[in-house]
Amino acid sequence: MGTPEGAEAMSTSKDAAELLETASLGAASRVAGQLRLLHAVDSFPRGGLYQGYYAVAAALRYERYWAKILATNNTFALPPMDVAWAWWVHRQDPRSYRATLAEAGVTHTTPSARQAFGFGVSNADRYAWKGAASKHPLWPPPAPGSAYDVAKERVAMKPIFAKELAASMCRFAWQLRSWLRPHFLDEGFIQEARQRYVRFLQLHATHPYELLVPAADIALLWHTHMGLSDSYEATCAALYGADSAPWRPQYVDLSEEEMEAPYAETARLYEKQYGEPYDSPDTAWLPRSTNYVLAEPYSPVAYGARSYDTNPQQAKQAAAIERAAAAVPRAGAHLLYLAWLAGRRADKVFRSPRTFCFPPSRETTRKNTLSHTASSMVNVAYFIDLPAQDTHPYLAAIIQRPTGWRKDAAAKGGPTSRPADVEGYLHGQERYLSGLAHLLATSQSPASAPTATPAAAVASGAGHGHGHGHGQGHGHGHGHGVAAMSPLWELLSRPGGARELEQLYGEVWAAAEGRGVGQMQKRYQKRRNSNDGIAYYGGCDYYVSGQLWFMVAYAYDYDYMFTTNPVVFSDGTAPVTVAYDGGGGHGGDHGGGGDGGGGDGGGGGDGGGGCGGGGGGCGGGGCGGGGCGG
Repeated sequence: MGTPEGAEAMSTSKDAAELLETASLGAASRVAGQLRLLHAVDSFPRGGLYQGYYAVAAALRYERYWAKILATNNTFALPPMDVAWAWWVHRQDPRSYRATLAEAGVTHTTPSARQAFGFGVSNADRYAWKGAASKHPLWPPPAPGSAYDVAKERVAMKPIFAKELAASMCRFAWQLRSWLRPHFLDEGFIQEARQRYVRFLQLHATHPYELLVPAADIALLWHTHMGLSDSYEATCAALYGADSAPWRPQYVDLSEEEMEAPYAETARLYEKQYGEPYDSPDTAWLPRSTNYVLAEPYSPVAYGARSYDTNPQQAKQAAAIERAAAAVPRAGAHLLYLAWLAGRRADKVFRSPRTFCFPPSRETTRKNTLSHTASSMVNVAYFIDLPAQDTHPYLAAIIQRPTGWRKDAAAKGGPTSRPADVEGYLHGQERYLSGLAHLLATSQSPASAPTATPAAAVASGAGHGHGHGHGQGHGHGHGHGVAAMSPLWELLSRPGGARELEQLYGEVWAAAEGRGVGQMQKRYQKRRNSNDGIAYYGGCDYYVSGQLWFMVAYAYDYDYMFTTNPVVFSDGTAPVTVAYDGGGGHGGDHGGGGDGGGGDGGGGGDGGGGCGGGGGGCGGGGCGGGGCGG
C-alpha cells in the first residue's frame, strides 16, 4: 500500500509539522467547549436529539434558518442548542459539510471561535434568529403538532441534506460515555492525548488505505478538531495533499463488534510505528453496554431519566410524532446534570435565609427541600431549568484543570465508570454533589461501605458566612466550613429517604401532567429559583412564562425587549441583559445571575460547610446567617 504522491514529503516538512503543532494545540484548548455542547445535548428532553422527532427538527431548523445566518457572515450570533448540535454533526463529515451547504447556496461555512461549540438564547441571538426565521421560535423547538412542527417545515421547504443529517446523529451518541471520566478534563491528560492525536494523523499519512479507529482520548481531540473546520481542513491538506478530501472518521459507521478488528489493527500499526502501547484503561473506550454509574438501578436519581425520555404531552402530540426505532441510549450526562440540579435546588431551600432568620421545624425543612427538588427534576421535561446556554453554571464547571492524573499511575484493570466520577467531574460545583459517591457506593455494596458516614459530618459541620443580594442581579457569598455531604444526599441517605423522593417525584409528575407545569410549581416549589441567565418569554408549546415562579413574564415582543434592555441590539450582535424581578436579579444573558435574595454569587459561599453552610445572609441585610451546627 503506497502513500499518495507528495503526501510523505508534506507530512515530514517543517511547515506541515508547525501547522500540525499549532492546530493540535488549538484543538486541545477547545476540548472543554465541545464537551459542554455534548453534555447539553445529552440533557435534551422528550426523547432527545440522537434520533426521532427533535433530531429531525434540529436538522431542518439548521438547514432552513441557521444556514441563512451563516450566509450573512454573522460571526457573533449563536444558534440554539439543538441547532448547534446539528451544525456540529454536519462538520464531522468535512467533505459533505462543504458540498451540501454549497448546494444550499451557503459559501461562508467557517464558524467563528465563539460559534464553534457555542449556543445561546440571549436577546441578541433571538434577534438574529428572527431575521432568518421570522416567527419560528428560537427556543424551545416547536412541539409536534404546533404551527412550525416538522411536518409543516418539510412542506414549506424541501430539505437538501436535513434528512441524512438527522439520520447520522445517532452515530455520536455513545462516545461521551467514555469522556465522562474526570481525567478527560485533566490538563496533563489532554496534552498527552494531543501528542497521540498528532501521531494518529501521521499514521494515516503512512497507511492511507487502512480503516483506523481512534482510542477514546484520540477521538476526543479528533472530533474537537473537526469542529474547527477551517483548521482541520488546512491540516489535512498539509498532511495528505491539497487535492485530497479531509479525512472523515469512518469508525462512527461501525457497530461495536465491527470496530474490534480495525481497532486491533490500528493498535498494531501504532505500536509498530511509535514503539509504545496504543491504549490503556484510561484511554480505551468503555464498552457501549456500560451504564453510567448514575443510570444503574441503585442510583438515587435513575428514575429521573423519565424527565428526559418520556413526553408528558404524548397523548396530545402522538398524531404528529413519527414513530422512531428503539431509543438511542444516552451517555449519562443527562443524569449528572439532573443530580447537580437536584443538589443545587435542594441546597438553596435547605440553606434558605429563612432557615436562619425564622427557623421552621426540621421536618418542615426536610419536606420543603424534597418537594422543591422533585419539582425541579420534573421541570426538565417541560424545557425549564435546562442548560440551554453555554454559559449555564453547570456547563461553566466543565473546564480543563489539573486533577492529579499521571501517566505512570494509569488505572489498573479495564476501563470503568466509578461512583467517584460524579463528584470529580464538575469544577467549583462539587458542593452540590458532595456525598453522592458515598451514597452510590453504599447502595451498590452496603457491606463494603465506610462505617463512618458523611451524615455524621453534616450533623457536626461548622459553618460561617454571609450573603448579600439585590434586584440588579448581583450576588455575593463567602463562607468557610467543614466539607460535608450536600443536604440532599444526606437526606436521601437516611432510611426511606431515597424512596420518599422517588414517590414525590411521581406525584409531582402527575400534577404537572394533569394541570400544567406552572400550576405544579405553585404547589411544590418552595422558593424562587435563579433563571441562570436564560430568559423565558411569553407562552410556548410547553409552558406559559407568566405562570412560572422564578421570573417576571414578558410577552414575546421585540419592541418591548428592545426598550427594556440598556444596550441596543446593534443588529443582534451586542451583548444585552434582560430585566428581572426585584427578588433576585439576572446577571446578563451571557452570564449566570445571582440569586439576589440569598446572595448566591455562583462561585460559592457555602464553603462546603454542611448544615453550617457559609454564605447565608438574608439578602436585604437582616440576619447575617451564621453557621448553625445541626
